[in-house]
This record gives sequence, structure tokens and C-alpha cells, in this order.
Amino acid sequence: FDAEQMRLASIWKGKFADPSGVWYGQGHGNVRSMGPTIQFPKGPDFDDQQKPWMVDDGRPPRHHFKGYVLDAARRPTLRYQFDAIDVDDFCTEFTDEATSKVQLLRRIKMTANETRSDLRFRLAQDKDIQSNSEKEFVIAKRLTIRVVSDHLVKLVNDSETSTLLIPLEFKDGQVHELKLEYRWE
Repeated sequence: FDAEQMRLASIWKGKFADPSGVWYGQGHGNVRSMGPTIQFPKGPDFDDQQKPWMVDDGRPPRHHFKGYVLDAARRPTLRYQFDAIDVDDFCTEFTDEATSKVQLLRRIKMTANETRSDLRFRLAQDKDIQSNSEKEFVIAKRLTIRVVSDHLVKLVNDSETSTLLIPLEFKDGQVHELKLEYRWE
């Protein structure tokens, strides 16, 4: 998770990570994954649909990281805020019944403190996104994302890339909970 831009930055299987890049040299550097990595695009996953933040390497000005809490198994729920909407983002493992392989389940709980009708949650962005059904998509022939929750998914194509997103509307006090399965080899 990228706490600077409030996004899922990468996923991988295998050994966890090599943190030496941040442990040495006064904390500058990067943590490297120890397995084959799937990278996600820069920019926040949850954003304004009409006026999204213009992506660079910085922090989006309307997004604020609020830290994390650990569950009993010491897995973090990452917390952030976009405008007046609080977000809790939690990942855990699940076993795919068809393959018996361990995969990733992501739950994103969004609680509105105002009425909004112009928001979206980006699931993926790539040149190659194929639809298996209205709830399951294959990204770059490497990753399958399945939307488990009852949310409409849109595939938006432009001349260079495709974006998989969920449009969101909120009434004051409303809660949306997205449930997403990520499957890959």
C-alpha cells in the first residue's frame, strides 16, 4: 500500500520483502518485494470522477493518510480520508475453492460525512483488460480481479489505455463496502 498516494501499489507472492533500502542510509530508499510483482498505476484508487488529481509523485492534496490499526493477526487496516469520506482498506488471504491456491481479498469500507455523486474507485488501469463477466476481469493476462460486492463495474477505454472503475454515490452517513478478490499465479 502506498500511503503517499492512497493506493494499492503492488502485490506479489513468495518471500515477503527486503527492507534494507529503508533500514540503511538514514531511511531513504525503497522496500523491494522478494517475488514476482504486479504493479498498479500511480494516483489514488478512490478519487473524484469529474476532477481527479493530476498524477505525479506527490501526495494528492484532498487525500489524508490517517494511519492504521492491527487486527489480532497483526494485519493492518489502512485508514485515510478523501474530502469528507473516511476509508478503511484491509487485505487478507483466502483460499480459492477451484484451485486451492491462496489469493488476496481486499475490503474497502467508505463512510460518507456528506452527500456526493461524483466519485469513483479505480480497480486497475492497463492497455489490456479483458472481461470474463460483469464482475470478473483479467488484467494484462496476469491478474484476475473479481468484484464480490454488489457494485456496478465500468470498463472505460481511451486511445492508449483502459481503466476499470466503480462509480460511487454517497448520501450523508452512507457506507459502501467494496469486496475485491485478486487472483494470480
